[in-house]
Amino acid sequence: MKFRHICASLGVFCFAILLTSCLTPQESNPDSNGLRPNINTNFNSNMGNSNANEVDDDEVALNTLVNLPFEPKESVWREEKIEANANSNQEPGETGSKLTAVLRFSENEIGSLVGGSDKAPFATELEAENWFPAELIAKGETSGDHTLKGTAYSAARFFKPPYTSGSLIRIKETDYFVLILQSK
Repeated sequence: MKFRHICASLGVFCFAILLTSCLTPQESNPDSNGLRPNINTNFNSNMGNSNANEVDDDEVALNTLVNLPFEPKESVWREEKIEANANSNQEPGETGSKLTAVLRFSENEIGSLVGGSDKAPFATELEAENWFPAELIAKGETSGDHTLKGTAYSAARFFKPPYTSGSLIRIKETDYFVLILQSK
């Protein structure tokens, strides 16, 4: 009789533990999906407005800021306010804007993007940022110094005021481009 009572009590205890573990909300790690980082993360800005540096993937909104010669297969971008520094054409205290976009184009469009520029392309590298697509972040990590190597081209065909200077960088061995534009 005692054995049955102990077994029944043990069964009720195990059922209570199982039920409690099923009803307890599981905490999820927002970075658990390592394939693509959370693109809605706010970044600190120099101007004190954290919303100015939100990452966006709205292609229609991007097309209002820059001229997109082709529809990208993938796009993610962000705008940020920048303060004038000693090397800029702006007066100290003035602010400008910087737009960084990661664009992925089809192989058919890549030739048109990199050809016909009036400026000679040059080798460059840039740091892989934590909001870039996972493929580029991984590529930066394998370089050892978190940089992406690429070739920079004129971005003139993308210019739309206020963005009137910048570069289009094709990341080596990928179909990704990083567009970096600044207002003057």
